[in-house]
Order: sequence, then C-alpha cells, then structure tokens
Amino acid sequence: MENVFYRIAYVIGSKNGFDDERIKVIAYGLMALSQTIGIFILSSVLGIIFGCLYESLAIFFIVGFIRKYTGGAHATTLISCMIISVTVILSMSAVARYTFSFVFKQLSVIDIRIIIIIVYVLIYSLIFITVFKLAPVDSPNKPIKKPEKIKRLKNGSRIIIISLFLSSIVLVWFSKYNYRFFTVANSALFATLWQTLTLTKTGHKLINVLDRFIRIKKLD
Repeated sequence: MENVFYRIAYVIGSKNGFDDERIKVIAYGLMALSQTIGIFILSSVLGIIFGCLYESLAIFFIVGFIRKYTGGAHATTLISCMIISVTVILSMSAVARYTFSFVFKQLSVIDIRIIIIIVYVLIYSLIFITVFKLAPVDSPNKPIKKPEKIKRLKNGSRIIIISLFLSSIVLVWFSKYNYRFFTVANSALFATLWQTLTLTKTGHKLINVLDRFIRIKKLD
C-alpha cells in the first residue's frame, strides 16, 4: 500500500519539479493522513457499535495530540499501524467505559473521588518523569536533529501532560453529576499511559512483536 502513496507523490512531484527527497516527504505525508483518517473512522464506527464512542474519540485525539510532541514507537507498515492503533483504542475505551464505570457505580455510596485523585497524582507523576527523560522519540523517516526543535517538543510534551492531568482531576471531581466524566478521565489516563509506553524500550519491543505477528498472519 505504501507504493501507492509513493506513486501518487511521484506524479505530484514530477509535475512540480520536486527532487526525490521532497517526493518521499509528500508520500510520507499522504500515508500519515490516510492512516489518521482510517483510524478515526474505524475507531468511531466500532465505538458506536460497542457503546464507547466518547471514550474512543478521547483516546484517539489525546494519543494523536501527545504523539505530535513526544514521538514514539512505529509499526513498519500502514496496515500494521492501523490494526494496532484501532485494537488498542477499542480495548482501552471498552475498559474505561464498562469496567471502571461498573466499579464507580458500585462504590457510589461513598465518595471515592479523593482516593481516585491520589491515584491519578501518582500515575501522572510517573508519566511526567518518563516523558521528561525520553521525549521526544523520533522515527527513522523523520529524524529530529535541530536542538531548538527538540527543546520545543520536550517543553510542549510537558505542558500537555500537565494539562491532561489537571483536566482529568476536574472530570473526576465532577463525576458525581455524570459518571461518564469519570470514564472519559480514565480514557485520557489510558491514552497518556499508552503513548508514554511507546517512548520506552519495552514499548518499542511490544510494537515490534505485534507488528511481526500481523505480518506473519498475513493481515498486512
């Protein structure tokens, strides 16, 4: 499928007199755009089917937004990336929507918001430390070489993590009015955890294992 995007980019580049490097950049951009649209559509449709649309959309947008600043592990092909992304989004959104909402409803007789907030503080602290040390993680296709860009991405990623933490705390606090605030807050937490995992060596190994599995099963 990547060859299709390269051919399209080659046609565009030939008409405009672009060199091979510029054509590769165009092909990469087209592939990234189609990948994003595909993941969005699949995540939305499956989210509607399984009743976790809000959670799916929250995870989709948060992961995408954080990834722009932190980078992270990549699958080797477009299809592999889409399969992994949609599977992760749907799995996390379903857990956030049903498992945690069930627990929240069962414990609604007591106010557990303070306990939840303390847990959030601990988890987000670990996330912040990991992002502080590792971000940004570039890819072979788009290496980050300029020190000023690295600094900008690193600072941006910290601001995003802090903003997500504060937003999640607000959602948890007001979840007594609507428990879906709690499920969306958990979706934000899961999305941030997943994206942070992709910065680590463990995350890279996990993506590689999933990527190889998809290729062996000829799903790609």
